[in-house]
Amino acid sequence: MLLSQSGGFGMWLRKLHGKSLVIAYDRIACLLTASATERYQMLLEDESYLLDMFSNYFIATYLNVTPQSLSRIRKGLAGADNPRAQTT
Repeated sequence: MLLSQSGGFGMWLRKLHGKSLVIAYDRIACLLTASATERYQMLLEDESYLLDMFSNYFIATYLNVTPQSLSRIRKGLAGADNPRAQTT
């Protein structure tokens, strides 16, 4: 009821909710279809700033891999001409 009375705020909230659903759907689809290495490469391309903000443990959790697997992925990509692959 309050949203129907507020006009602009209700429209903004519906748009925000729609965008959130798209982001959540894309994240789930990525986790189900992409390999761990592909997910890490997408992170490097799209959200590399997160690597500086969070520890390896949290990055691994975000990618749905163990910290050990993340280390192996980074090591494997280090020789692939990727300067951010071996960040600590």
